[in-house]
Amino acid sequence: MKLMKDIGSIVLKKTLQNVCFPSGTDT
Repeated sequence: MKLMKDIGSIVLKKTLQNVCFPSGTDT
């Protein structure tokens, strides 16, 4: 399922961004 893969990558990217740049901005 490609959709699940896309969502997974988006969530992973957001998590990595939160870890690397812990700020209140939600990009």
